[in-house]
Amino acid sequence: MLLEKNFNILKSNFPLKDFLEGAYEFKSGKLTICAWGAALDLDMALVDSADTPIELLCALFDTRSQKIRGDLERFVRGTTARVDLGQN
Repeated sequence: MLLEKNFNILKSNFPLKDFLEGAYEFKSGKLTICAWGAALDLDMALVDSADTPIELLCALFDTRSQKIRGDLERFVRGTTARVDLGQN
């Protein structure tokens, strides 16, 4: 995830899950962290990384980076369309 500087400062060195638990959408029950993570194709070990071994985190980051690069390449080449825009 590409994060802005202010987000990184606010998040500090805590797992992403700790930060998200304080966000309105999650505190109010409008969203669940698991559903949010699934929508972004994030493994929960990335969202709640406090007890995740560094080797697993590295592997998950590498896998996610490769997937994002592949998706971006397919989009740039025109072989895939954005799914967030719908079929208009």
